[in-house]
Amino acid sequence: MAALRAMLRVFALWLIGWLAKFDARDDEAGRPVVGERRGRKSDPKVIAFSDQFFLRHGRSPSGSEIRAAFPELPTSTAYDYAGRARLRA
Repeated sequence: MAALRAMLRVFALWLIGWLAKFDARDDEAGRPVVGERRGRKSDPKVIAFSDQFFLRHGRSPSGSEIRAAFPELPTSTAYDYAGRARLRA
């Protein structure tokens, strides 16, 4: 009887671990919900600037050009915006 109880405990712990891998955001089939954006939201001012820059100059702005227009923006973020702008163009 003690062996059966020990096996049930092991099974219960395994079941808890197996169920823990499913996120609450999963759909009924266990697939992750797609379309959710993660991370920081894009600044609409920077997006508008890069769109206007493209219309004026025919190319996407570089990271240094975005940084010059928005000095408070961290350098790495400015270069991230520049990379995304190149992908949009």
